[in-house]
Amino acid sequence: MEILIIYDLPRYKKNKEFARLLSEKCLKYGLLPRLVFVEDFPLKGSLPKYAVMRAVSFKLTAFLEERGVRVFNNSRVSGVCNDKYETYRFLESRNISVLPYRLITRTDAPNIELTEPHVFKSRCGHGGNEVFWVETAADIASCFSKIRGDTAIIQKPVSDIGKDLRTYIIGGKPVCSILRESASDFRSNYSLGGSASPRALTNTERREIDKITALFDFDFVGIDLIYDGGKPIFNEIEDVAGCRTVYASTDVDPADLFVRYIASVVK
Repeated sequence: MEILIIYDLPRYKKNKEFARLLSEKCLKYGLLPRLVFVEDFPLKGSLPKYAVMRAVSFKLTAFLEERGVRVFNNSRVSGVCNDKYETYRFLESRNISVLPYRLITRTDAPNIELTEPHVFKSRCGHGGNEVFWVETAADIASCFSKIRGDTAIIQKPVSDIGKDLRTYIIGGKPVCSILRESASDFRSNYSLGGSASPRALTNTERREIDKITALFDFDFVGIDLIYDGGKPIFNEIEDVAGCRTVYASTDVDPADLFVRYIASVVK
């Protein structure tokens, strides 16, 4: 059975090894992978019934679903989880605690008064990109010059900066959690130089993860918790979750687990 593995070209260049692993595991589990790129759509001819989306593209995911393709992850996950503002709004409406946040516009920037530092986040950044420490209106204006879009989010920083816990969800279930820490940056991302080590979820963390997971049909995502006064609190959901920390620090094989789950769905 054929299955598309879809990347955008920039993400593919950074993740060729994981793309290779996905193709290898597809063959292992009786699937016929075809690597294609967002930039090549629309494809000519008929589409297969299944696709793995490893690009951030709600429009393409919805396009495929409208034509009967089962996409891993689906368009609802893509549409909500790739926009931090929409993620916060949705989870708040379902009684999930998030850090207080404020949506600001590019035209607001010169008039915003900060009495203490904040974290500036673009709505659609990934991997710690487009996240900045700001202390003045001039800082905010500078940040807008570095992002796409005319709106962004600002939040007060948590007390435990430079620390988060990424839990990988495959088929709606946690498969491993990685504690990421940085001694030199308020962002803890491994790709930005942070350290990473596996850690079991506490009961409190597991409850938070389970509450979020129950609201979506997750195929493969990462859920990030941050800490304020030692208390875990939701930070973001990574739709196209990178796996370098898992391979570097554990024996877990996300590509194998993910494709084995896909094979159980399609057969």
